[in-house]
Amino acid sequence: MEETLRVLILEDNPADAELANEELKETLNKYTVKVVDTKNDFILAMDNYKPDLIISDYQLPGFNALSALKIAREKSPFIPFIIYTGAIKEEAAVECMKSGADDYVMKENMIRLRTATLHALENKKSEKEKYQSLQSLKKSEEKYRLLIDSSIDAIYLLYNRKFEFINKAFEKLFGYTYEEVNQPGFDFTELVAPKSRPVIEERAKKIARGEKPGSKYEFTAVSKTGREIEVEVNESYIEYNQGIATQGIVRNITERKQYEEELIKAKEKAEESDKLKTAFLQNMSHEIRTPMNGILGFTSLLLEPDLTSEKRFNFIEIIQKCGERMLNTINDIIEVSKIEAGLVSMNLAPVNVNARLYEIKDFFTPEAEQKGLQLTLENILPNDHPDIRTDKNKLDSILANLVKNAIKFTDSGTVKLGCNFQEPLLEFYVKDTGIGIPAHRREAVFNRFEQADIADTRAFQGSGLGLAIAKSYIEKLGGKIWLESEEGKGSTFYFSLPAKSDMEEKLISDKKISVHNENEKSKVKGLKILIAEDDETSRKYLSLLVNDFGTEILEAETGNRTIELCRQNKDIDLILMDIRMPGLDGYEATRRIREFNKEIVIIAQTAIALSGAREKAIEAGCNDHISKPINKNELLTIIEQYV
Repeated sequence: MEETLRVLILEDNPADAELANEELKETLNKYTVKVVDTKNDFILAMDNYKPDLIISDYQLPGFNALSALKIAREKSPFIPFIIYTGAIKEEAAVECMKSGADDYVMKENMIRLRTATLHALENKKSEKEKYQSLQSLKKSEEKYRLLIDSSIDAIYLLYNRKFEFINKAFEKLFGYTYEEVNQPGFDFTELVAPKSRPVIEERAKKIARGEKPGSKYEFTAVSKTGREIEVEVNESYIEYNQGIATQGIVRNITERKQYEEELIKAKEKAEESDKLKTAFLQNMSHEIRTPMNGILGFTSLLLEPDLTSEKRFNFIEIIQKCGERMLNTINDIIEVSKIEAGLVSMNLAPVNVNARLYEIKDFFTPEAEQKGLQLTLENILPNDHPDIRTDKNKLDSILANLVKNAIKFTDSGTVKLGCNFQEPLLEFYVKDTGIGIPAHRREAVFNRFEQADIADTRAFQGSGLGLAIAKSYIEKLGGKIWLESEEGKGSTFYFSLPAKSDMEEKLISDKKISVHNENEKSKVKGLKILIAEDDETSRKYLSLLVNDFGTEILEAETGNRTIELCRQNKDIDLILMDIRMPGLDGYEATRRIREFNKEIVIIAQTAIALSGAREKAIEAGCNDHISKPINKNELLTIIEQYV
């Protein structure tokens, strides 16, 4: 007949106690449950209820699972004891196992209580059987020899520093036979690594004095071949030949110790990661709030009466610069996210390297001169080999990041830009006379959450992601990046790219792209335009952008309203379609419009950067796509292709 199992739950939260009980229902057939939440009630339950299984919350008011475990082991060492918790640290988990807990379970994964319960019951049952076998070993050694030898744990009986008995698992673990450990002159400390011998000797002295040290301990053992083994020993003491003998069970815990070390390393790594992420988030907060403060502050100043036109123009310039700074930060964050998600693609085409170097130099010269720096272009490629097949936009981004960093961290002197041809590679470099980078931080500057010195205030004047982005681009293009630096004297960043010539193809840089300026008159006139956008500010901005070439401008805030206006106005020439609108989104609205109007020009516009918005827009039926923030000249260039 199956016995009823008595389960004692130590828990001060009734809901969690019930949650544990629900998992037990799925595991045990016949059992009773008693729930206690104080130390006194726990001790009384141990004496009166006599549980067969204990499940304890890790932390209770004025009491914890480790204290309960100690009490339980003193009263009965063979009661399975499982700890469960909502938030246990790695050190606490290791301490639980060291203290003798059979297992621990996270509350967020309580389903594991089922297997933990079955294993704990089985293991404790097996351990109890082994212990009972050892207790009767002296009287009936032959009767229980087969059972002991079948144990996976090493078992021994030690008396006066000599092994009276060892099982097969002991011989396998240490590599010694029973005859070898009983040879004259063989001392049990030969199985102990030198670093653990002081601890073992102290225990032996206590036993010789008639004392009984703690039953469970760990030490580093050594096998016959010299291999070190981490072991856990559970000992008890019996009267033997008018003295005290030690009977013990030895378990190989080498793998468990390695796991514990990995836990500790993981904890240290997580703490370092948290520290770096905190610095990164502080940087991002500064880099977003600072320009936003400028935008909001100077926008409010524009509303003041009697403002001179000169001040108004100056305020607008400041607002624009703040907006550009914030947009650069957001773009960096998005770009890193795209790199992490594997969404960055390389668009390879012929690129005139010299043209790119000259353009970068010309672009950053005003910024360098404003700081009193001299930006020079030292080396360019020979005229017979000025081009490579690479991604023009990515190359521009890499060079811009390196030059901008050089200017940022250089207070006086020069910034030099150049490129050397070293078959089969092109080697670019940016050299400055700036503050330099400490030796121990030269690898860290390429990491996504690290900078050369997170305490340097200049490190917070930017996203801190530029070098990480540049490194990812360079590696995807088949190159590598490295640096040389000396504190106080400057740094030189190098990167290489494959230099395969591609003279047969027409250079992208030679293509003439139509660019509009503020004075150029658009050829597009008299359009009836529908702006589909749920954001009021964006609608007003788009209306101003298209005002010059639109005779009538309609507005819709939802996808359904957009479709309705298209049905009512067959003469609409152009729709600027936001793909993120409430209810029916821009993708679906476009599909439905295409069912009755194939000719109307639809330009998708969105701020989404990570989900393949352009591809989805084209697939839905849009003619083209433009990303926010929308530039008037870029928008007009796209419209002229279709209208």
